[in-house]
Amino acid sequence: MQSVVSVLIAEQTQLWKKWEMSKPLEDYYRNLQPLDIAEIQGRIRYLKDHLDFFESVIDNRSTREAIKLTYEELYFASSAQQDQLMNDVWNLLAITPLPPSSYQNYAQPETAKINSAATYSFIPNAEEIQDSCGNDKTGWLYT
Repeated sequence: MQSVVSVLIAEQTQLWKKWEMSKPLEDYYRNLQPLDIAEIQGRIRYLKDHLDFFESVIDNRSTREAIKLTYEELYFASSAQQDQLMNDVWNLLAITPLPPSSYQNYAQPETAKINSAATYSFIPNAEEIQDSCGNDKTGWLYT
């Protein structure tokens, strides 16, 4: 759910990357409009269907052909775990690894993540979204 809500916020603010901010985050979020609950639910279903499809494709591949790795696993891993996961990717692709300095900033929540419980509170109907769309499968706006 957070991924869907974050995209809907980005569509309103046109702020997609933290490093492109030219003013305080609150200035982008101050005039957020309520989000459509039905649209959130539809996008969650769409995302789940697509993730299920791609997972089924990966599950039918050998470990020499594919790695099952989610963005969140990489993003929230420790630095040492990220290095190992990226080494697995480079090995699977059989390419020379990029230096960690070229991608580490993008895999660090403190430098890349825009949204949080505090920013979701700028959505006028955040509580309704939490109540209508939040659950253990889709996640929660406020954890």
